[in-house]
Amino acid sequence: MNREQKPKHISLPIDQFHSEHEMRHYIVANLDLLEKGLRLYGDDRMSLEHPCWLIGDTRIGRIDVLAVDKHGAFVVIELKWKPAFPAVLGQLLGYLAWVHRHMPVNSLPVRGMIVATDISPLLKMAAQFLPKLRIRLFACPDRSRLVRVL
Repeated sequence: MNREQKPKHISLPIDQFHSEHEMRHYIVANLDLLEKGLRLYGDDRMSLEHPCWLIGDTRIGRIDVLAVDKHGAFVVIELKWKPAFPAVLGQLLGYLAWVHRHMPVNSLPVRGMIVATDISPLLKMAAQFLPKLRIRLFACPDRSRLVRVL
């Protein structure tokens, strides 16, 4: 995000959610809140909790939301019902690498987003250090509105 730009504030009724599952349901139904033109990749089975396999039967995790942007580039969305710390960046990087390696990626870069109730300062700094990854961070510090912090 350009340092001169004001953060984008998005209304998000997070205080009405009782779990990450409810948060995901709302985000999926309102992907345009994160970015205009964002849509799910395929059906719910393919787009939500998409399993990532490393080698053989070794699973590295599940992508919370797998989406594509208006240009057709993959966007991996990691949700955290609790505050997000730097470890989530490693988790997201693993998913981005998996998508790049195993999905039908065109010449467009795979991007990532982290949506959490709060973003630690160290996570924000780490994400800024990796600008080529095109990571966006969204936090919900007052539990009523989502704020784009990067």
